[in-house]
Amino acid sequence: MSIKSKLWIILSIIVLVVGGMSFTSYYQGNSVLTEQINKVGILTVENSAMDIDNYFHSLENIVENVSVNVRDIYRTSNFVISDDFLQPLMIDYTIANKVRGVSDVYFGLESSGKFADGTEWDEGPEYDCRKRPWYQLAVSKKRTVITDPYNFSERENYHL
Repeated sequence: MSIKSKLWIILSIIVLVVGGMSFTSYYQGNSVLTEQINKVGILTVENSAMDIDNYFHSLENIVENVSVNVRDIYRTSNFVISDDFLQPLMIDYTIANKVRGVSDVYFGLESSGKFADGTEWDEGPEYDCRKRPWYQLAVSKKRTVITDPYNFSERENYHL
């Protein structure tokens, strides 16, 4: 066998060994990298879910605080509260809580079915909040409630 043939055999063996090592390194590295990406992805999703939960808990606290304040005002006014008084109050609560992600604070009056909200939306004379699902849910539970998202058709957007 000539030296040239021996060199080709040695070169072929070296190429095979280097190729095998490269394939093994690629496979091992890919496996480790995929595992790390999955772990980081799961951790990111868990942290994001926790952030969303905390955000909604803070919104629930805002809603409850507004409810307690309005209830206290209602009690101190001998259980008589007018739409003229309530409307500016809802506007103040909406403005104060916009930075926290609250787009509107609204309140329905049981006595008249009138509606006061923080965006000064005019509900019209036919509107009766007592017929709305959010109002009926609150009455049935006898407390302030957070609803599932629903289409507020008069405004063409979704609310909780």
